[in-house]
Amino acid sequence: MPTLTEELAEIIRTAAQPIAPAARGRFYEAVDRALRDEGELGVGSVRRACARAQAEFLNAPPLDARPPPALRSPYQRRAR
Repeated sequence: MPTLTEELAEIIRTAAQPIAPAARGRFYEAVDRALRDEGELGVGSVRRACARAQAEFLNAPPLDARPPPALRSPYQRRAR
């Protein structure tokens, strides 16, 4: 496997920032596995590998999910 340039390593480090510190090692391993599937090593392939790895580690709520009651504004109208 070709060596990562500093630019590519920085892309991976930036993508790892929202991952919990305890899970970053597994995130880096997932990126490594994803990069093995890529034909060429470049900015696009590294970003794709990071996006695939992030999907395994980030659990965002669906966009249409309502916030928990404690996070709603007290000034928000209640449904009738």
